[in-house]
Amino acid sequence: MASVGFINHAKLAFHRNASTHNPALRQERQAVTKNPCEKAGDAMLLQITHLPGIIKKLSYDPRVQTLAFTGLAMASVQAMFYPSATSSIVQTAYSKLLKNVSLETLRSSSKVSAYILSMLTVVGTGTRAMGRFTNSQLMEHFYMCHGFKLNDKGELERTGRR
Repeated sequence: MASVGFINHAKLAFHRNASTHNPALRQERQAVTKNPCEKAGDAMLLQITHLPGIIKKLSYDPRVQTLAFTGLAMASVQAMFYPSATSSIVQTAYSKLLKNVSLETLRSSSKVSAYILSMLTVVGTGTRAMGRFTNSQLMEHFYMCHGFKLNDKGELERTGRR
């Protein structure tokens, strides 16, 4: 029996889509349904896998750019023509927003937020990996794409495709 290797297992477990670079095989992967464990892991990883893409897409949206530049232009005109009033408004807003917030509070809340995000990422990745390893249809498809097949004993053996 040929060894599947740690790298192939890691690709299946941790790759974002658990698919291949071959477009035809990628379509076959999309036909394999996700089990509840893999879906739960994907849901926990949304802030890592999808949120940066959403933010990037929004930053290129002309409507968002128009709103941002309009707000910046309005603030610039306000500061140019009424500098003391603008300074007063900024100081008042700053003092009201951070009136009861100390530097230590900000530091500890940032630490807690980073801890929660890190733990959610680790648990989500592990849950999604466990879901993929318990999805026999996905595993068979993935290893077939990487040059392995199941023999009569249920063991993986190299087919020579790769």
